[in-house]
Amino acid sequence: MTRFNQRGVTLVELLMAMMLMATAMVGLAASFPYAMSGVTAGGFQTAATLLAQECLDLAKAMPYSRIAPDLPASCPTNPPYFPGMTRALTVDVGTPTGTTTTITVTVTFNDRQGANQTQLATILAQ
Repeated sequence: MTRFNQRGVTLVELLMAMMLMATAMVGLAASFPYAMSGVTAGGFQTAATLLAQECLDLAKAMPYSRIAPDLPASCPTNPPYFPGMTRALTVDVGTPTGTTTTITVTVTFNDRQGANQTQLATILAQ
């Protein structure tokens, strides 16, 4: 009796390995749209936070007596270079105390999940 050489790989083993590898690659490729959706949503959230923080920084740089009359004009509702994002600004003079002003900025944007909002607020003292 002669023994067969066992050092090689049979065609059946090779086909099974290729089928398992193809199945794993299809599963991996199917996850890419979900990963990209998360990255895109994070980008929208970052831009919205930046737009809200911009208004708060402008308010901090203004003289206290000029915040209520000048801030709304400095923070437009439709910021340039950010289509689809809108800002809503509220300036509550005398809130929570008589010598403070509460500034709230809400940025609304649409992504794959629908309408989302980011809201930042600060309290400035006289």
